[in-house]
Amino acid sequence: MSIKFISDIHLSPERKDVTQSFSHYMKNRALEADALYILGDFFHIWIGDDAMEEWHYNITKLLREYVCTGRSLYVMSGNHDFCYGKKFIEETGCYLLDEPHVLCYQGQQVLLIHGDMLCTEDKSYQRYKKIIRNKLVIKLLLALPLSYRNKLANSISKKSKFQDNSEQIINDLLNIPDSEVIKLMNQYQVTTLIHGHTHRPNKHDIALGHNKIGTRYVLGDWNNYGWDITIQDNHIDLQKFDLSKL
Repeated sequence: MSIKFISDIHLSPERKDVTQSFSHYMKNRALEADALYILGDFFHIWIGDDAMEEWHYNITKLLREYVCTGRSLYVMSGNHDFCYGKKFIEETGCYLLDEPHVLCYQGQQVLLIHGDMLCTEDKSYQRYKKIIRNKLVIKLLLALPLSYRNKLANSISKKSKFQDNSEQIINDLLNIPDSEVIKLMNQYQVTTLIHGHTHRPNKHDIALGHNKIGTRYVLGDWNNYGWDITIQDNHIDLQKFDLSKL
């Protein structure tokens, strides 16, 4: 059995190239695995199932077709798309994952998160997240008119992109302290962590204490290139691929 992981696709009607590349991915590369995990920011913005239009249904159809092959699909919310509901689940056939999620695979435990929880140096965002991701707040948001939610979504998008900040400030805010990684991995007693969010694909080895070495795998975002991680036979492989050649 093999599993693939992707994140930070940031699908939107404006990025037809990325949408087309994702379609090719689902019909080809994704089928190499028995299950696919999407670890947040799949859509650039998701303001509620009731906002779905033809473009969204084309995407959910792709996911449903993947599931209909007998494979499993798991979706985790990110900081751009945390309002999935029952309709999205029904349309795609996916399983929504709580964060953090511990995946048990062939005797190995792998911790899965989107990644923003580790960016603790961005204190204003962490305060904002506690409010906006509260279940009661989300319920109230979804009760608002679509027009208002669209305006709010645009505001959130700008905040997530740090458009008013310099490149150096952005880099600082996206830093992930080793201490936070160690604390989280030890809390869940794992030696492998997979996440996205920072758009900094890499593999990091980290000392967890008590002579244990952990590994943190970071997925990249999809722009000119795509990124995925494959786990097969206890081997974990982070790969980069050209979106134009899918």
